[in-house]
Amino acid sequence: MCPVWIEIFGRRELEFEDFGYICNIYKYETMKEEIIKRLDAFRAEMRKAGIAAVVIPQTDAHLGEYIASHWQVRRWLSGFTGSAGTLVVTLNEALLWTDSRYFIQAALQLDGTGIKLMKEGIPGTPTITQWL
Repeated sequence: MCPVWIEIFGRRELEFEDFGYICNIYKYETMKEEIIKRLDAFRAEMRKAGIAAVVIPQTDAHLGEYIASHWQVRRWLSGFTGSAGTLVVTLNEALLWTDSRYFIQAALQLDGTGIKLMKEGIPGTPTITQWL
């Protein structure tokens, strides 16, 4: 696996090429800053509503696996583009649970956003329910 930084349409992307497959992982400072602003605004609304924690799965109202872009709340709020993962936002913390298929991608995409990666299936990693 060979990581290479490339510039596409003004965005910095980290590209991994492995066995002929390419996975683009967007990583640029303006997106990190945007994610932090979104989380701050989201937490402000949580405080107004008296909500202590919000669980945001990657699904739609029908619990579909493949969802339309307007249901991509977890992706919009966290910047994580993997198809599997659940974001938990509290007034003081944000954590993303995902499985081993996305550990590297999530670590890169969450870096600098203040969102902690929770590696599902790894001994010692609590479930969302246990953590809450």
